[in-house]
Order: sequence, then C-alpha cells, then structure tokens
Amino acid sequence: MRVVAVEEAFSIPGAIRQEAAIRQRLAAPEAIKQEWFRRLEDLTELRLADMDANGVDMQILSYASPGLEVIEDPAEAVALARRVNDHLAKAVARPHRGAGRYGPSWSASA
Repeated sequence: MRVVAVEEAFSIPGAIRQEAAIRQRLAAPEAIKQEWFRRLEDLTELRLADMDANGVDMQILSYASPGLEVIEDPAEAVALARRVNDHLAKAVARPHRGAGRYGPSWSASA
C-alpha cells in the first residue's frame, strides 16, 4: 500500500509582504519557529528525508498560510498565485515524489 500525505504545507520566503509580521506574532520559541520555517521552505532534502523516515511515498503540497487571503489587491493576489504555482510546478517536475495544489476556495481574492 502507498502512503500519500495530503495538505502538506510549503512556503516561499518573502512571497507575501505581510509574512514577516505574521511570523513574528506566532507564539512559539524562536528556535522552533526558525526550524519550522526552514522546513516549510524546503521541498527537497529535508522533506524527502522526513518522508523516508515516516514511510510516506508521496506528498500533496499546499501553500501555507498566510496566502492569498491577506492580499487585498486582486491583481497582486493573481500575480502571487502565478508565482506560487510556477514555483510548485518546478519543484514537482523534478524527481520529488510530490504533487501540488494552490488556490484555496476560501480566499476572497481568488
């Protein structure tokens, strides 16, 4: 049986202007936040090692919050969605054991 992990979060550093402020407000020790963000941004080495260690064959990647929901300007939101989709398409085109999705239905800007 294959194990597929769904809604596995990833991020692109600096993609969203508000991201730094949102990250600072997270209530967690700084060392834990730094490691968490490092892992969110990694789509290869760390992620594949974690998958191997936990018996995961494939991940369905989904852009982490904050996402389009924090962008008020529709043109900016569309540009970001394209950037995220292009980044994700490149990542899963390589031998990766991943697939991706972006564009949450709950986003007011989508």
